[in-house]
Amino acid sequence: MEDYYQILGVPQHATQTEIKQRFRFLSQAYHPDKFSSAAHKVEAEAAFKRIGEAYAILADPVSRARYDRQSRSAQSSGQHAANPVSSGPPPVPPSGVKAKAPASPGHKQCVSKFKVVGVIVLSVLVVLGTMFTIDRWRREKVRVLTEQADRLWRTGGKADKALELYEEATRIGKKFPETWYGLGTHHVGRGNSMIDLFRVAPTVGADSLARGREHFSTAINALSNAIRLAPDEPRYWKALGEANDAFGLNEPAVSAYRNEIATRKRQLEANSNSASSWASLGDAYARVLDTAEATNAYEMAVSLWQQSLAKNPEDAFAWSWLGDAFAKLEMYDDAIRAYERCLDIKPDYSWVHSSLVSMGVPSNGCN
Repeated sequence: MEDYYQILGVPQHATQTEIKQRFRFLSQAYHPDKFSSAAHKVEAEAAFKRIGEAYAILADPVSRARYDRQSRSAQSSGQHAANPVSSGPPPVPPSGVKAKAPASPGHKQCVSKFKVVGVIVLSVLVVLGTMFTIDRWRREKVRVLTEQADRLWRTGGKADKALELYEEATRIGKKFPETWYGLGTHHVGRGNSMIDLFRVAPTVGADSLARGREHFSTAINALSNAIRLAPDEPRYWKALGEANDAFGLNEPAVSAYRNEIATRKRQLEANSNSASSWASLGDAYARVLDTAEATNAYEMAVSLWQQSLAKNPEDAFAWSWLGDAFAKLEMYDDAIRAYERCLDIKPDYSWVHSSLVSMGVPSNGCN
């Protein structure tokens, strides 16, 4: 009696789907048309016939049940004779034909899991790609708005419109600290303009004082948001201190300046050879009236700029910064020489001319 399960190479408990899949696999592997050799064709035809007979019985639930009963009866009576073709492992394709083993249920489950994981990974990549695209759009939109705002700010009489553009930029880029910083500093500038108007013409600008204070309050909120997003940026702490100073809040201002000092010192721990960082630290100490520490920082800045200028004596910016540091140390003769050396290289540096004039030195380049 033929062992149809063994011919198809499936277990007796195989499902109808597994039997069908195995039949398709074997019928394709043993189809006679796939072989050109006469010997192989004969072998394939015999195997193809046995595969078809086995599938005809096992594919029909009624025939399969009857076959199972007969098979068990034959085995119990010892009448099941081994067939040299059907016994042993499932048929092997003739030479020249490569065939894969049928997928087991465990293999199918594994493949199914991989498909699910693949779909999840693809979904995550799509989401990340979308987020990246949106982030790029936000950054570009914020850049355009802030550039427009800066141009309007430099144009007289359009400061309020510039602030509107900055506020729109913060709505779009609310996760970008630099946008909040720009909004805050511009509100400080607008607030100072209102206060100046009140001082110059109290009658004309009667409401300027209140409006100025509103700008300072908005600036404090905006700069606090910038610090929340980037607490290690000293410029944000400095701007917050200046906003509190303008608002008349002395203690919060000093606290912000102290935080500025702490962040600048951390930056110098990472790069102690930055002359501009030492000068900025000196300015921060000067804001909290710590003269000794400010002096130490300015002296370090002077030393580093002198080292830089020894290597590149034509660096006009470095000469101007060196002059600023000398002036803050009240070494005015050295400051004047540094400024004059800067102007020898770059005569059109108007701010250097202004610095010389402030020290009582005539300068033809200052308007």
